[in-house]
Amino acid sequence: MKTCWNGVCRTARTELRDSTTAVPQGCADGPDGACAATASPTGAKNGFADVNDLPESPVQVTLTLRDAQGESVLKQQITTTPQAVYANGPHCGKGGPQVSLVAANGRVTVARP
Repeated sequence: MKTCWNGVCRTARTELRDSTTAVPQGCADGPDGACAATASPTGAKNGFADVNDLPESPVQVTLTLRDAQGESVLKQQITTTPQAVYANGPHCGKGGPQVSLVAANGRVTVARP
């Protein structure tokens, strides 16, 4: 992945991993009862790329996905604006800006919360 803004470009590489979803396993009765869940594969993949100094202004992202042999299977450029995240809620200060991209059906789109 290559991310550019104001004449500066950063390249980040990531390995895609299997995505999972939580499957409820039920809850124990009583005041000390606890609930359980297990992780179940979804069939999708996910990854995270750390881009230093990402601004809260428009960036151009070129995402290239490769197969196991290193051949490009998808390459697309998209312009988007990273948004600050509040991982612990809006009263705990903002974290660094992030963008969530989705590659599906041969194209890349920006995932909106």
